[in-house]
Amino acid sequence: MSRWPDHPIDIERVRHPGEQSARSIMLAAAIPMYLVILLYILISLGTLLIVIGMVFGMLVLAELMSLAHIRANGMRVGPRQYPEVNDMVENFSRRLKLQRPEVYIMQDSMWNAFATKLAKERVVVLLSGAVDALLLDGNDDELAFLVGHELGHHAAGHLDWQHRALRIGAWMPFVGAWHRRCMELTCDRVAIACCGDGHIALRGLASMTVGALMAPRTDIEAAIAQWNQVRTSLFVTLRTLYSSYPHHLQRIDEAYRIAGRWGMLGDSEGEAMDALAHEELIAAPPVVPRAPSAMSNGQGPLA
Repeated sequence: MSRWPDHPIDIERVRHPGEQSARSIMLAAAIPMYLVILLYILISLGTLLIVIGMVFGMLVLAELMSLAHIRANGMRVGPRQYPEVNDMVENFSRRLKLQRPEVYIMQDSMWNAFATKLAKERVVVLLSGAVDALLLDGNDDELAFLVGHELGHHAAGHLDWQHRALRIGAWMPFVGAWHRRCMELTCDRVAIACCGDGHIALRGLASMTVGALMAPRTDIEAAIAQWNQVRTSLFVTLRTLYSSYPHHLQRIDEAYRIAGRWGMLGDSEGEAMDALAHEELIAAPPVVPRAPSAMSNGQGPLA
């Protein structure tokens, strides 16, 4: 039996509200662009369509080559290979009503991971820089936040063709970056819902922000106070407009607020969600407290 919660997750209830707003604007901006392309196809008597087909063919070839590289150089997570991680993937995928992606761990010192869709295959790659940092204390809980975040991109449809087709609407200033930021915040919410514990998310985000060694010493409330102090300053606002990713302190603030609203910041780890969380997040019984991690000594980095 999985030690993670068992309730199903409604992705539309978890989705960040700004994502839908940004997507609507991008759709409005994309329509005239597609009309212009259609006009050029008609004027060129189909010549442009041939060029588009050639470009599409080269993109498919590039995807197949990238998929081959990942499969030949990364370790695929499965029942025999990293079973603790496989348990997360199986549990989260089932609750998100998502066909299980291929999940790989690859050597790279960068603190990062990514979700992608290559030649119709759903793939998640966890880079060792992030995995090593999150497992530094022997507790795999924070790794669950990373896994849940990347699965969130697949569950939210961020990599499906309908979503990717809207990218042509990103020509409108700042809208594309805003959309990307909201996508990341959506996936943070998905990860919190998957883990059933806001503290796991906050510890993972702290590790991403200051590194694995300083993360246990991080005062989350002080970090949120710092964000509230600088968030409205001129140059932070300008930097935000151009950024495709939310600032780290903003992600910590958002995670703290949404986890609190969902009743996932209780004093005891794995505390059941309250009625508000039950109504907003799921259509199932409350979260069952999780069993202790097989890799954990019972103390999280921020405990």
